[in-house]
Amino acid sequence: MLSAKWRVSARLDSRLARQMEINMDSLEIERILHQFQGLELQNRILEKKFNNLQNEHQKTLDVIESLKSNLAELQLQLASFGIAPSHDNESLRELSDLTPRQHVILQLFIEGFNYDQMAQRIGVSINTIKTQAKAIRTKWGVDNRSDLIFKARRAIGSVADNVYVEISGGLPKNWGEEFAHLAKDADPHNVLYRPSKGRGAGHEDEED
Repeated sequence: MLSAKWRVSARLDSRLARQMEINMDSLEIERILHQFQGLELQNRILEKKFNNLQNEHQKTLDVIESLKSNLAELQLQLASFGIAPSHDNESLRELSDLTPRQHVILQLFIEGFNYDQMAQRIGVSINTIKTQAKAIRTKWGVDNRSDLIFKARRAIGSVADNVYVEISGGLPKNWGEEFAHLAKDADPHNVLYRPSKGRGAGHEDEED
């Protein structure tokens, strides 16, 4: 009798243990599912935020590009009027690569001088002028007179007056307008570009 009761009790305990184990497994599965759903929701939220940030980033880049384009256009417009609100590194580099005489030739180009007129104005040969003009075009990466003049106006117009005087070796920005059409002897800046038989500072080693 006691043995039968014990067996019944043992079976009940075994069933209860299995049921408890099943319940615990169900709770664990439910907990894992809950965690998964939470992570999935977080992932969707983060993905949405990331997409929004990407869109905002692209909008910002578009605005920056638009501002750059507008700024470049305004600088060109101001340069055409001889106004220089600021200088840029590219213009400084281009202008700094030139010798004082090349700055003179550049401004003579802007004033509409041809090679013969330049040679007479400076007091050198036409071949010397052509050599120097070619050197300027090579340094600046331009192929023709009109491109050179356009780039020269832009570069000179984009630097401040005192900065240009320094990098040109003493030539003012308005030299072309004020002095290019005067006789050499009437130009106080003649010493910067006059023919030199030696190798003076700022003069090219060339045959005049």
